[in-house]
Amino acid sequence: MEYVVESNGECSMSFKAHMCVLMGDPASPTLWLLYMHDFALEEHPDDISLMATVISHLEHADDVVLISSSCHGLQFHLDTFAKWCSENALVVNGLKSWAMVFGPLISQLPILTLAGEIVQYTKQHTYVGITFCSTERNIFAAHFSRIATEARKNANAVLSIESVVGSLLPESARILYTAQVDPYLVNGCDIMLDVQKTYLRRVLGINNHSILAPLFMELAILPLQYH
Repeated sequence: MEYVVESNGECSMSFKAHMCVLMGDPASPTLWLLYMHDFALEEHPDDISLMATVISHLEHADDVVLISSSCHGLQFHLDTFAKWCSENALVVNGLKSWAMVFGPLISQLPILTLAGEIVQYTKQHTYVGITFCSTERNIFAAHFSRIATEARKNANAVLSIESVVGSLLPESARILYTAQVDPYLVNGCDIMLDVQKTYLRRVLGINNHSILAPLFMELAILPLQYH
């Protein structure tokens, strides 16, 4: 494989690469960002705007989201994206692409295509670690449920080591909480206040009806509401 670097309209001499970029190498996302830096979608009347800024697409490495308030606008963006990929030697996989409809569902969903493949609809999908659900009133309901399960599992795992090492000192329990439990609680804080309270009460050895303030004061931990 040979590379040529173009900058300010000038091209370097071609040079050979004797080894590909390793998966996970810090250079990999940088090279991908350089490759996609000129990707843009033409504005459509049905685009979504936030604070007067049009948002029609999101990218996280090669995971791309196209957004529109209508099926016509979305198909327009799908066609534009497929055209850009073909012009830039990229293969887009329509079979691994999904469409989601947020809001009231119509009786018959329109057919959407990407690079000649029909895009299937789904009611739930995970993007960048966040699970979206289009059939629940709260679109993050499935995400919160999944995170709550992980948080409780990790909290129980941390507390279960007492059967091996004996009672955990509050300082040690605080370190384990910060590393293994707190990240999940912050991610799903809207529904998991009980997990934090239960863990802290167990660590301090006090009953389930104790007042809350000492839990956070003794362990120097912020309540989830203030994260």
